[in-house]
Amino acid sequence: MRHTLSYAMGLCCAGIVMAACNGDTVRPMPTQPSPTQPSPSAPAPPVIPPGPVVREIKLSEVVQDRIERHDVPCMQRGGWPVPCRLFLLTAPADGTVVAKLSWDVDYSGMILMLRIDDTEFPNAGPPWTPQAARFKIAAGKSYRVAVGLAGTDWFGGSYVLTTSLE
Repeated sequence: MRHTLSYAMGLCCAGIVMAACNGDTVRPMPTQPSPTQPSPSAPAPPVIPPGPVVREIKLSEVVQDRIERHDVPCMQRGGWPVPCRLFLLTAPADGTVVAKLSWDVDYSGMILMLRIDDTEFPNAGPPWTPQAARFKIAAGKSYRVAVGLAGTDWFGGSYVLTTSLE
């Protein structure tokens, strides 16, 4: 029996070799598709805070507005969403802009924060207002100006935002 089994295996192997020699093509085993390299992507667009632009403002315009706790957050501070009002200022010329934010902290019980694009201009501390920011601008470029509610005892209140070119 052992001899018969060896003989049968030999015939089987010989048949495979003969098939290869008779011109039959041996097909390769299918392989897994090779992973494709991701194509280089375009650079990511600048991050724009969520929330609508309240409106476009012009240099030297006096903006009188209100901010409330329920306003849409358009920035974060310490990982927490900050309700704010968002404006868009397009520079008419190169130079330095002074943005001034003032409010009646005694009446409203609120503390505001000012952010230009991705730069926060910190409060100087009590009496908190007015708060000022100086930043360079380039003609034709637009800048996001955000007034955020950094703290409040009440529900929010009125403020005045002014900008001027030096």
